Amino acid sequence: IGSVLGNILSLSNASISVNVLSTEASSAGAIIAHANATSQLTLSDITVFESDVQINGIGTSLGAGGLVGVLYGIGHLFSNINVYDTQITSQSSSGGVIGFMSQTSGTLTLNNLEVLNTNILTSLSSTTYGAGGVVGTVSGYTLTLNDALVEATVTSTESTNAGGVIGVNRSNSTFIFDAIRVNQTTVRIYGIGTSLGAGGVIGKLLGSNHEFSNVRVIDTLIESNSSSGGFAGYASQSGGSATIENIKVDQTNITTTANNSVLGAGGLIGFNQSYTFIISDVYVNGLIQAENANVGGIIGYSRYLNMTLSRIVIFADIIIQNPGNTDRGSGGVVGRNRNGGTVDVIDLLFTGYLKAYAPLDLPYAGVLKANDTDLNITNVRSAQITYYTVGDPQVDVNSDILYNNMRGQNPDYATTYKDLRSELDANYWTTHFINITSSSLWAYNLTTNLYEPIS
Repeated sequence: IGSVLGNILSLSNASISVNVLSTEASSAGAIIAHANATSQLTLSDITVFESDVQINGIGTSLGAGGLVGVLYGIGHLFSNINVYDTQITSQSSSGGVIGFMSQTSGTLTLNNLEVLNTNILTSLSSTTYGAGGVVGTVSGYTLTLNDALVEATVTSTESTNAGGVIGVNRSNSTFIFDAIRVNQTTVRIYGIGTSLGAGGVIGKLLGSNHEFSNVRVIDTLIESNSSSGGFAGYASQSGGSATIENIKVDQTNITTTANNSVLGAGGLIGFNQSYTFIISDVYVNGLIQAENANVGGIIGYSRYLNMTLSRIVIFADIIIQNPGNTDRGSGGVVGRNRNGGTVDVIDLLFTGYLKAYAPLDLPYAGVLKANDTDLNITNVRSAQITYYTVGDPQVDVNSDILYNNMRGQNPDYATTYKDLRSELDANYWTTHFINITSSSLWAYNLTTNLYEPIS
C-alpha cells in the first residue's frame, strides 16, 4: 500500500519479500509507505524478509521502515511482526519496523516483535531525528512495546542519533517497554555532535513518565563521537522522568571517541541533563571507554541529576584512553556529576579497572563518582579494583593507601572493600546484600562470583 488515508485497516497473515525505492522525497515501507492522521491500523502475523527499502530524497518528515515508512493516527495495534534479512536506507528517519511516527496523543501497541539480521541506515544530519532497530523517530506517541528481539546493525553515517530499538523520541512522547532484548547488535554514529546519542536501546531519550522493565542488551557494540550508553546515549528533558528496572547490559562495548568535558560513555546512559531516574536491579558487564571524555559504570556525564539507584552490580573496565584533563572522570557509578541534584545509591558493588588522569598520583577515579558533586550512599562495596594512568603500570588496589589515592568518592576501605573478587562467595552476598540475594530477579553466578539478574 502506498498511502492509507482515513481508513480503518486490518491486515493479517502476510509475508512479503520486496524492493521498494523512492527516488525523490517520498516515504517508503515494505508494507505501507504512509498512514495519515485519521487512519487506524491493525497489523498481525506479518513477515518481511529479504527486502530492500530505500529513499533517495531528503526530508525530515519522511520515513523508511521495514513495515511502515511514516505513521500518523491514533489507536494502532501491531502484533507478531517479523523483519528478517532486510536493508533499510534513507536520508531521513529509518527504522526496522517504522521510520517516522508522529501524532499528538497517538497510541501504538506493538507486541511480539523480531528484527533479525537487518541493516538500518540514515545519512540525515540532524540532532532531532534518528535510526532505530524498531523505530527511527517517535513524536507525540505513547508507544507500548512488549516482547521484542533486535539483532541488527543501526548506523548513522552523519550527525543523527542511533539506537538499538529507538533512534530518538521527542519531548511529547512516552514509552512503556517490557521484555526487550537487543542481542549481537551494532549501533554506530559516524558524525560529530554534542547533543547526539548512540544507545543500546534508545539513542536520544526525551519525554517523561517512561517505564522500562526487563531489558537485556547483550554482546553489543555501541560507538559514537558524541555520547554513548548501554541503554541510552543522550538524555535531556527538564522535568523528564523514567523508571528503569531489571536491566542487564552484558558483554557489551560502549565507546565515545570524543575529546570533551561534557560528553560521556556510560554503562546505562552516556549523557544526562535534568532527568529524574529511578533505577533498580541493574547488572553492567563490559568495556566502557572514551578518548578523553567522562566514563561511568551507570552514567558518563550528568548535570542537574536526580536519581535513586538500588540493587546494582557493576563488573566493568571504565577507561579514558588518553586522559589529560582534570575536568574528566572515570567513576564506578558516574564519571562526572556536575551541579548534581540528589543522587541516592543503595546496595551496590563495583569491581573492575579504572583509567583516568592522575596528577600527583591521585587519579580522577572513584568507586562512586570521579569528579564534582558527591552521591549519597547506603551499603556501597567494591572488590579488586585496578587503576592506572597513561604510561603507568596497572595498580591493583589492595590497601587503604592506594584506595585513598583515588581522587573520586570512595566508601571506607576497611568496611566495604574485598581484596579479591574470588572471595565474593554466596555467603558474602547473603551477608552484605540481602536485598539482592532475597530477590527472585537475581541469581548467583558460580563463574564470576557475582549475582546477576536472571536472563
